[in-house]
Amino acid sequence: MQTMKNIYTAFLSIVFILFPFIIYFGLNYFSPLFFAILLFVLLVIRIVTMPAGKKWLKVIMIASIASYCLSIGFSDSGQVLRYYPVLMTLYVAMMFALSLLDEIPIIEKFAKLSGKPYPEGARPYMRTLTKLWVLLLAINAGVAAYSACCQSLEFWLLYNGFLSYVLMAGFMGGEWIFRQWYRKKHFPEFE
Repeated sequence: MQTMKNIYTAFLSIVFILFPFIIYFGLNYFSPLFFAILLFVLLVIRIVTMPAGKKWLKVIMIASIASYCLSIGFSDSGQVLRYYPVLMTLYVAMMFALSLLDEIPIIEKFAKLSGKPYPEGARPYMRTLTKLWVLLLAINAGVAAYSACCQSLEFWLLYNGFLSYVLMAGFMGGEWIFRQWYRKKHFPEFE
């Protein structure tokens, strides 16, 4: 059963990453209402299959998604549909930001999942990195919103289907390089 869940999660991740392309090419064949229904079903399934915990957050997320999908359906506008990357980026930023209220921020949880030991002194670094991710995601959401409201559909696709991923990958790569230097300088025993 876990294998099926992993396959389904991977499938949804690919669909969500490719969604700007699906929208760009699909609007020639399908109405925005079709995408609203598709998006609602996929996102609700993703939320329901998420690990247990913070049920109030799941309820808020489903209500937000329903509101967004209803606005797409009632407006029957591809323009409203273009805000999908903004909402997804804000959702991830919110998850990172809310984790800062916990004792263990999300970056530290990721570090624990890797199974590699890390020094207790690295915890402030991981908290700061979580804050930097929140900032980067907020900036990305702002640019995505600008591309949705004020730019052509082609620019919107270029930014949300390619450049935003390059930005995220560049940040991850730069952070990885910095982390190697930081670890050698402050925690050489963990090399």
